[in-house]
Amino acid sequence: MNRREFIKGAVATAATLSFGTGIEVLLPPSTSDTTIAGDWVIDFTTKNITYVGSKNKAITTLELHRSLSEVLEKSDNMMYEIATNRHTDQHISLVNGYSIDEESINHLCDGFI
Repeated sequence: MNRREFIKGAVATAATLSFGTGIEVLLPPSTSDTTIAGDWVIDFTTKNITYVGSKNKAITTLELHRSLSEVLEKSDNMMYEIATNRHTDQHISLVNGYSIDEESINHLCDGFI
């Protein structure tokens, strides 16, 4: 899906922006919390990326990288530093102080961080 289709699939409400791709961005007053695919929370203030979804669900490291990149490309979020670097489709590095807790890493597949 290209960026135009991604944006076209967006439906806005007062507190939430939901994307047809499964990415959901929470819009609190500080715009510091972001949810990806309804299962991952990114806190731009603490730079923590946490899995909050069901026990039996996982996404690939590449999907996490792409989702984070799309969220950070939004004009409202361009002030934040990038969270990941992609070395290969299966090898992603966290950068700029971002972290993922050990439990959350268990919900990533097909690669490593």
